[in-house]
Amino acid sequence: MKFCMEFDDTSFIGLINAEKYKSFVDENWELDSLFQHFSNEMQKGNILVFQMTEEGIEHSWNVKVRLERK
Repeated sequence: MKFCMEFDDTSFIGLINAEKYKSFVDENWELDSLFQHFSNEMQKGNILVFQMTEEGIEHSWNVKVRLERK
């Protein structure tokens, strides 16, 4: 499966464990609090998130997903 994710201003890409990820942050969230939330959830192994920028320059990402059975 292949797809392209177009960039936007401060875009993110993430993979989550939908059964464990705590999605609600706060009604009045700010970017710093969102980053802290992502960091906390990553430490728990519930999310893997990346900002789609490189040194402040937005880029589109081409993503290839490969499913393997163990």
